[in-house]
Amino acid sequence: MPARLFTVAGYVLEGADTVVLAGRIVADAQPGTSCDAATRMETVPVTPARPLGARLVIDAATGALLREPRPQVARATATP
Repeated sequence: MPARLFTVAGYVLEGADTVVLAGRIVADAQPGTSCDAATRMETVPVTPARPLGARLVIDAATGALLREPRPQVARATATP
């Protein structure tokens, strides 16, 4: 298998109401060689600092909403 000519990294920017996800491709190819990294798709795991909860998840490159907001569920305890 040929050596990889690129490195992929994922980034998370967190706010109170939003989480923005970004990816970056860094070409490791030597000058004068070709790199097909722009034509590939790759999954890169990212871990937010805290649970997503009801926050919106947004794609940094397109601004697209990646995850619909989920309402917070209030839990109540009833006493007899």
